[in-house]
Amino acid sequence: MPQRSLIIQIKPVFRDFDATMRVLPTTKLESIMEAWADMYDLDKEDYRFLHGRWVHDRRVKQNKDFQTVQDAGMEDGDVIEVLVELTPF
Repeated sequence: MPQRSLIIQIKPVFRDFDATMRVLPTTKLESIMEAWADMYDLDKEDYRFLHGRWVHDRRVKQNKDFQTVQDAGMEDGDVIEVLVELTPF
């Protein structure tokens, strides 16, 4: 049986760079973040992506527990928030 696709929204809290994506439960989170950054010609490494209990940024990029939409427990209509990654001078 084919997998049912989900609608995931990406909402930056700092700009109007919203996006809505149709993804499969097996879609890698990294792919979603790269697609969003590519849409707006941004470097995804400059942002944090948050959803529920996970934060995806440079520090947890290799976290094997949250590799796919399904791993993160995402459901249809869920929102990924995007924050600017602050780096010290």
